[in-house]
Amino acid sequence: MAENQSKSSEVQELNDARNIARELDPKILARIKEKQKIGPLPDIRKRFDVILARYEKTILEGAAEPSTEDAVNLFQLVGAMKLVRANTVSRLVSTHLGSAWEEMAALSHLAVSPEVDFGVRIKGVDIVFLEGEFLRHTQIKTQKNTLTGSQKGRSISELELHPRPLFAAAFDVANWTFPPKSSCGIDRIAGDEFWSKLGIKYSDVVGAARDCFINLEKILFA
Repeated sequence: MAENQSKSSEVQELNDARNIARELDPKILARIKEKQKIGPLPDIRKRFDVILARYEKTILEGAAEPSTEDAVNLFQLVGAMKLVRANTVSRLVSTHLGSAWEEMAALSHLAVSPEVDFGVRIKGVDIVFLEGEFLRHTQIKTQKNTLTGSQKGRSISELELHPRPLFAAAFDVANWTFPPKSSCGIDRIAGDEFWSKLGIKYSDVVGAARDCFINLEKILFA
């Protein structure tokens, strides 16, 4: 009984997400049309740096405060303190920077963030961008293998609610854990192929990420 109730609740959540998205589509399209009139931001690389600097601060603050998880970490148990620090930083980077790529993508003159622009969170959708005459509801992960096996089904269920969904990896790194379109019906793209659709240079994204990581490395592992 409990399992049936859980499935019923999940179905209802997905139906609600679909209805909210379709109601919001005309507003999203209108907002993108407004952004298109203004055109690409000339200082977008600087804006990337500002966004990542904010996340750097959060990561540094987290690294300075050992968590409960660190206290029971195997590295901590055996006294390998440099590995404790590396493990903590890796987890903080993974946790926080996923949101940074979404924020950077939403700076495109072809895209919006439903949550930022309209205060509406569409389940499983980070940005919506215009490709030709069609809206692409997109879920963004850091790299091709960020999605775990247990998350795959949920992502597919969330994305297939939309007419032309897209699963994107911000960086063209590693091997895909998200299935190909032939098996799930959803396009998947990574790196330059993704950012070019937004009118953003992949080299600017990689450059900003590189500067962020190098700065973190200098501060945390000097």
